[in-house]
Amino acid sequence: MLDKTLIILDTNQAWNTGYVGFELGGEYIRIKQFIIENGLGNQVHIAISKYVLEEVKEQKIGGYKKDVSRHKETTRKLASLGVIQVHDVDDVNIEELLDVQMAEFLAKESLTVLNLADEDRGKVLETIALRAIKKKPPFKVSGKHSDSGFKDVLIWETIMNSNAEISTHENVFLCSNDEGFSGCKKEFEDIYNKNFDIFTSVDFLLEKLKSIYSDVIDNKEVFSYANSEYFSEQVVGFIKDARVWPDFDGNERNIVEVRMMEKCVSLEKNEEADDEGIWHVSYRITSHLEAFLEGSNTGAEDEYPRVDVEIITTVNDTNEVIDFEVA
Repeated sequence: MLDKTLIILDTNQAWNTGYVGFELGGEYIRIKQFIIENGLGNQVHIAISKYVLEEVKEQKIGGYKKDVSRHKETTRKLASLGVIQVHDVDDVNIEELLDVQMAEFLAKESLTVLNLADEDRGKVLETIALRAIKKKPPFKVSGKHSDSGFKDVLIWETIMNSNAEISTHENVFLCSNDEGFSGCKKEFEDIYNKNFDIFTSVDFLLEKLKSIYSDVIDNKEVFSYANSEYFSEQVVGFIKDARVWPDFDGNERNIVEVRMMEKCVSLEKNEEADDEGIWHVSYRITSHLEAFLEGSNTGAEDEYPRVDVEIITTVNDTNEVIDFEVA
C-alpha cells in the first residue's frame, strides 16, 4: 500500500505580507508545485493550523497599514507645495476584506485546515498552562521566562488534537525552522505512533519525499492513469459485468451497486523479455472496492450486504488493460 504523507506548515513557511488577494508564501507554493509536477496529489497533502492562517492575515494587515502610513506621509509632503492637489486613500476595512479573500483562497486550494474543536478548548487551555509551568516544548526558556513561543504552542496543540486528519496518514512532517518544535518529536510519536519528522528546510523535505515516492515519481504517467476516473470506470465495469458476486458465506448474489474506495492501493512494475529478447513492461494495479449484493435478512438498516473487493488490473506501458483478476 502506498503511504500517505501529511505536511504541516508553520508560519515561517507561509509568510506573505502582500495584501492584494490572500495567498500563502513561496515555500507553500514550492511544495504545492512539487506535489503537482510529480503526480503525488493522492499521496501527499498539505495542512496548516488555523492560527497560522490568522497570523499570516495579521502580517498582511500590517503590510497594508504600513503602506497607508507611507502614502499619507507622501501626500502630506506633496500637499505642502501648495500647487499639487493630492487625494488621500479611501479607508478600507482590510481585515473584513482579507477574511473574504481567505475563504475564497481555501475554497480553491487542496489545503487542510487544522483547528481546535470547541469541546477541546478547555482541555487544551489547561495543557498549555502545564506546558508553561513545566517549561515543556515548544515553550522555550528565554532567560528567566518559559513563556516564549506561545504561538508555537497553539500550533502544536492544534496538531496534537487533529486525530481525524492525522489518522489517515502514515507519515506526518512538520516544516518549520523554529527551534521550539525540536523537542516535540517524541511526544507526537508516543501519542500517534506515526512516522514524524521536523524539517527546518523545504529542500530537505522535498528530498525526503523523493526517497519515499521514487516509484511514483519514476512512473508518474501510469500512477496518474491509475488514479483517473476513466480507470475507475473500467474496474467498476469489470465487477458489474460479472452480475453476481459471492457473499461472506460463498453464496452468489446479484450485484446491486459497486463503489470504488481507493483506485490505486498499490502498483507493481514488471519487466520481462519475450522469446525474441524484446523487453516488455507491464503494471499490476491493485484497487479496493465495495460491492453491495441482493438478498439480506438483516433488516431495513442493512438491506444489502456489503463485501470488500480487491481487483488487480494489469496494463501495458501505453495504459491498455491486459487483464483483470480478483486479488
